[in-house]
Amino acid sequence: MESITAEQLQSLLQGPAGVPPPGVEPNFVYPPNQRISGQAAILICGITASIALSMRIYTRVFVIRKTSMSDYSIIVAWGIYVSLCVISWLGNDAGPGVDMWNLRLKDFRRMQYWFHAGSIIYGIPIFFIKASILLQIVDIFVPTRRNDPMFWTCHALIWVNLVYYLIGSILEIFACRPLNKAWDPLITHGSCMDMFLLNCIASSVNAASDMIILVLPQTRIWRLQMPLRKKLAASTVFLFSIM
Repeated sequence: MESITAEQLQSLLQGPAGVPPPGVEPNFVYPPNQRISGQAAILICGITASIALSMRIYTRVFVIRKTSMSDYSIIVAWGIYVSLCVISWLGNDAGPGVDMWNLRLKDFRRMQYWFHAGSIIYGIPIFFIKASILLQIVDIFVPTRRNDPMFWTCHALIWVNLVYYLIGSILEIFACRPLNKAWDPLITHGSCMDMFLLNCIASSVNAASDMIILVLPQTRIWRLQMPLRKKLAASTVFLFSIM
């Protein structure tokens, strides 16, 4: 696309991002879209996360009067998640749920840019959330026993997740050569990694990590000397809190 003139480029950017079906005229003014539902989802998730964090911090600071690394980790996760909500809002504003032929190429390119930015930082808040959960498991089940296998398992998982999500973010940044090929459809030269394969691998690792975190507290709960009813209650609380 480097050989086209500025006028041709502007004409291309103002045109549809995709070829419309036969007999269909592009509608750039009021195309059917899901902007409102997208914005509502972002707001609901952001507000819910903020309320949950506020309740936790209030309880830790004013009720229990004790904070730990798990609290600081979840605060960092919330801060990065808020920035991810902003990025999602900007990407959603470009053209959510709009048919390609009803979306100008310039808006599609802008949407792709913000979604690519979001994919880069997506794993970072997840890491801090998992780190917070694992640190809290340590605080509850092995607060002083560093020779306990659960202590080392939790800390090993934190480091494994750190390396995993760090590599994932780096791969997202350098997925294409040139870099802007990842979000700019006008870049026709260069190459990109097989992101489908990378996403499949990432999903598998993520699922395995989640399952281990899910099972870890259960291994201790069911060895406690207390009635079955209380074991079931404690087990359910941990299952719901992690999910």
